[in-house]
Amino acid sequence: LEKMKPIAAIVNDNVRPFSFPEPVKTVASPIIALNNVNVGYVEGEPILKKMTLRIDADDRIALLGANGNGKSTFAKLLSGRLKQESGTMTVAPGLKVAIFAQHQLDDLR
Repeated sequence: LEKMKPIAAIVNDNVRPFSFPEPVKTVASPIIALNNVNVGYVEGEPILKKMTLRIDADDRIALLGANGNGKSTFAKLLSGRLKQESGTMTVAPGLKVAIFAQHQLDDLR
């Protein structure tokens, strides 16, 4: 590494502090439960089918997959931006789900 020449100068941008507020109260588990849920953008043409899962308050999840595999669709379902076509989705009272998408970071600059 010592022999490598620098490619570009190091940018020292100001970093704005960011933190989430502490939750007012603990939300009971499961915070989200899906039972046999189908979801999509065109009625009768689900993209994600027969999803059954449970997310508890202490769970940490990551959405990984190739382009077009439904990650954004799943996130929109969890946040309430898309409604399920069939099945049941239960969200704990008081739970707020938000999406911070990759393209939104570009909008902050």
